[in-house]
Amino acid sequence: MLDVKIRPVIIQNQADTGHSARKLQELKEVAEKFEALFVEELLKSSRNSSLESGLFDSEHSDTYKSMLHREYSVSVATNTPLGIAEALTDQFSNRLR
Repeated sequence: MLDVKIRPVIIQNQADTGHSARKLQELKEVAEKFEALFVEELLKSSRNSSLESGLFDSEHSDTYKSMLHREYSVSVATNTPLGIAEALTDQFSNRLR
């Protein structure tokens, strides 16, 4: 007679793999958002320290520059990563297990 036993450990490990993969993906997304925020603050600091004072500077142009820099930061973080997101993912991924 064929003796088939289900091992709960194997089933648990298979379930954990899907959960871990989802958590790792969430961690990567949060790390990329953090990197975008870091770049945004870097650009904001750079903009605030510039000595330019143009004829057309106003509160509205500051708002648009801020929006533009936010989009730049997201683009930099996703297309040309600085490595911050990768370092954060590497650092915290071992805590997901």
